[in-house]
Amino acid sequence: VLLAMEYGSVSEPRSSTFSLTNEDHTLGNSVRFVLNQEYG
Repeated sequence: VLLAMEYGSVSEPRSSTFSLTNEDHTLGNSVRFVLNQEYG
């Protein structure tokens, strides 16, 4: 079972930290790839 927790800050609503537990490296690499994409 994958568990995702979000840790955010009210003072900086445009950024958050996510913690994924019980994930394998394949899912982690996929998430990292998508988050590092430059759009625009």
